[in-house]
Amino acid sequence: MGFTLPRLTTEIDCADLGYPGLAFTCWLNIIPDNWEAPKENRKAWETPYYHALGRILLRLVVPPEMGDQGTLELGTAEAIYHLEQSDGFDQQILPWLFSRFRILRDARLEAETKNS
Repeated sequence: MGFTLPRLTTEIDCADLGYPGLAFTCWLNIIPDNWEAPKENRKAWETPYYHALGRILLRLVVPPEMGDQGTLELGTAEAIYHLEQSDGFDQQILPWLFSRFRILRDARLEAETKNS
């Protein structure tokens, strides 16, 4: 038996970090996978950290006052790595975002548990 659930997403704005309008779309009901990092010839983004963020972070909206990128499609470890390494990107955003994601995901689960 197989079925496909729709992706439940949420938007996380980075206003609390001082970047209002810089918003990531995150996949809340992410499905676990069995990914393993390559043992040889591994690229910089082929790590559990970037893999996890690449699955969770689907896109980024960059407001005009912060750049001319508009909407960046993410969704891969490589895209997250290159975003993090780009000039001017605040290195604190991704750890903060991952922490915020876990809080929102846990709150969703708690709310659903209370409703059942």
